[in-house]
Amino acid sequence: MTMARLRIMLLGCSVAMLLALGGMPAGAAWGASSPVIVDCVHHLRLTRHYSVTQLEQALKTMPADDAQYTDCPDVIRSQLLAQLGARRGGAALRGADSQGSGFPVWAVAAIALVALGAIASAAAAAARRRGSRLRG
Repeated sequence: MTMARLRIMLLGCSVAMLLALGGMPAGAAWGASSPVIVDCVHHLRLTRHYSVTQLEQALKTMPADDAQYTDCPDVIRSQLLAQLGARRGGAALRGADSQGSGFPVWAVAAIALVALGAIASAAAAAARRRGSRLRG
């Protein structure tokens, strides 16, 4: 495989990965009808006051990607508990959506890009070694 072909392949993989990552949690939240979810995903906190009903509805209808890759379930649940003044009822509000990975999307994207770069670098080095053996 020539270096030019390897670079083109690496560029294509990088573009595909960025396009795929671009549609993760934030993309799901922007399409959501809940202003609570949009506010939380955009600001990583709630910047406005929402009713208890709005907060409860946001927890029920939150897209899976937002629930997994953002802290929004915890942020919304915390605000809901504060508004209800019911710290004793917090266990009833906990759902499966609180089991996120804890990694923000940008961190996952950065790790994936570094791994892809390492793989491409190793492939290029192997190609150079093969080329030098053939010439030598």
